[in-house]
Amino acid sequence: MAVLPVTIGVPVGPDYFRAMGNAMVRVALMDLRRKPGPNLYRSGVRYRRERPGSEAWRLPSQVRASGHGDCEDLTIWRVAELRAQGIPARFDVVRAGPRLWHAVVRLPDGNTEDPSKRLGMRGNA
Repeated sequence: MAVLPVTIGVPVGPDYFRAMGNAMVRVALMDLRRKPGPNLYRSGVRYRRERPGSEAWRLPSQVRASGHGDCEDLTIWRVAELRAQGIPARFDVVRAGPRLWHAVVRLPDGNTEDPSKRLGMRGNA
């Protein structure tokens, strides 16, 4: 199982999350090729926040199997499928609170796409 645990409580910033997210996108591209399925928005997957103190970064096939993912899971999947289509999207994070970061897709034109909000997230991350 290719779950990447993230230690909670370790002071990390947005550069760490961007680097980690974009590394996971490269693995997610291989996962999408190995286990093809519907695209993210047609998959039936919904946003679900992980329980406090738990953080696992999952591949598209794992998110598809569970039926839900949190912001970084959904963003990883979406960026990987856009890159597979030749669109140079990036994993990015935006501040969602004093010590809270939220993963979004950064599109080539600089705009963002938020898979979490499209798939059921209410309010801020």
